[in-house]
Amino acid sequence: MATQETYTIGDAAKQIHVEAHVLRYWEEELGIRIGRNEQGYRCYKREDIELMEKVRQWKEQGLQLKAIRLMLLDDGTLAVPEQVVREAQAMMEKPADKTVPAMRPEEEIAADAHGSRAARLQFLLENLVSRAVQQTGTEMIKELDLRFAQMEENAQERERKQLEREEAHYKKLDELLCQRGRRNDKRKKRRKFS
Repeated sequence: MATQETYTIGDAAKQIHVEAHVLRYWEEELGIRIGRNEQGYRCYKREDIELMEKVRQWKEQGLQLKAIRLMLLDDGTLAVPEQVVREAQAMMEKPADKTVPAMRPEEEIAADAHGSRAARLQFLLENLVSRAVQQTGTEMIKELDLRFAQMEENAQERERKQLEREEAHYKKLDELLCQRGRRNDKRKKRRKFS
């Protein structure tokens, strides 16, 4: 069995045209698991490099990592078939067509071939997503991106307020401890002189 060629993070970064720290950040933020060798160093496979290249392209198109995360499964692989992603990217690059295309014959065959309800549902959802991207194109993605940015701002504001409440709580607790300490000191002084 032939072993698959692997690349160091530095080699992968050169191929993708980003810095190595960017790849580490994307891995962490997107939940992408890159294999490791016996020494614990990252070992990028060809598919890993291709996925990171797509992430770079999406970032250049203006997508935030949170929007890209929605396009990935928990294991860091694409959540939708590659064909749907390619169609979506093609639709983003050309003006949106206002007509909704009918299902192509091969799609009908594929839909019939999916026997289980879950598989049929997934297939239909993928087609709906593809058609929605075709209809709305970049506008939809920019709207999602804006909403993610707003959600992030709201989360940061909630976190800031929580930190302020905690800070006030600890400040009050510190004051109470100081008061108690002063009272104890006064009592000790009184006992000394009594």
